[in-house]
Amino acid sequence: MENDLIIQALKELHLAQQKSLKDVQNYLSMRYRIDLEESVLEIRLRKISQEEKAVA
Repeated sequence: MENDLIIQALKELHLAQQKSLKDVQNYLSMRYRIDLEESVLEIRLRKISQEEKAVA
């Protein structure tokens, strides 16, 4: 999966800094005016974890 803004925000905020998905959602909304539902972030997060398992 490409590292778009959503993936970068999830990796940086949720995985590295242990922020909640709500915080990531607010960050994307305020910084980039990207309005997403939390379920979309959860799906992207699952894809990231599956991708990391496949690499390892």
